[in-house]
Amino acid sequence: MVNTAKAGGAAGSIYYPLDFTNISGSPCTLFGYPGVSFVTGQSGTQLGRAATRNPVAHPATLTLAPGDVAHAMLQVAEAGNYNAAQCKPVTAHWLKV
Repeated sequence: MVNTAKAGGAAGSIYYPLDFTNISGSPCTLFGYPGVSFVTGQSGTQLGRAATRNPVAHPATLTLAPGDVAHAMLQVAEAGNYNAAQCKPVTAHWLKV
């Protein structure tokens, strides 16, 4: 789940929390980073490049019990940081994780 109500901003970026909840009745294991891309819709095409990983954060293995939540943070650069005529911004309507 991406909770835009909890988004925060700093230094030309917006930070969105990504929450991964184990909704099964058994433990599940996650490793590394989530892959994230903006897309045109639920079954749409990818817009631009996929998100890159922060090299400071090291991948880890997490085991989630039923109902447990793992968190990741998505940093998005403000479109206003760039010249619109050069970068040709578009609106993403979906996030593929």
